[in-house]
Amino acid sequence: MMKPKKAAIETAKKRGIIDRTCQLLSAAYLLNSEVGFILGEVDDVLDESNLKIGDLKQAQNKVTFALDCYYKTFCSMITNQDTVNEWAKDLEKFDASFRKFANIPSDWKPLAVDEIEEEGQEQDTINQ
Repeated sequence: MMKPKKAAIETAKKRGIIDRTCQLLSAAYLLNSEVGFILGEVDDVLDESNLKIGDLKQAQNKVTFALDCYYKTFCSMITNQDTVNEWAKDLEKFDASFRKFANIPSDWKPLAVDEIEEEGQEQDTINQ
C-alpha cells in the first residue's frame, strides 16, 4: 500500500481533512457495525426456527467479510482504548435510535407455540 508523503499529511491536517475523514470513517463504522448486528439477529431468528436459508447465510457471510476488510484498512488509526470505549457507547446509542426509527424493538420475542394455538382457538370462536 502506498502511503502519502509527510508534507501532504501535514497539509491535510491543517485543512481539517484528516479530522473530517476520521469523522466519516467513524460514522461508516457505526453503520457497518449496525448492519452486522442486524444480520446477526436475522441469522439468530431464522436459526431458532430451523429456517436457515443457504443463499441468505452466504450473502450475510460475504457482507461480514467485506465489512471486516473495510475495517482492517483503517483500524490502525484507532490507537487508544478511550476511542474504542467511545465507539462502543456511540454504537449503543445509535442502535437504540435506529431501532426506534425503523420500528425494530430490541426486546422482541417470537410467540410461543402454545400462544399460537390459543390465538387460533380464540379466532375460531369469534368466527362461529
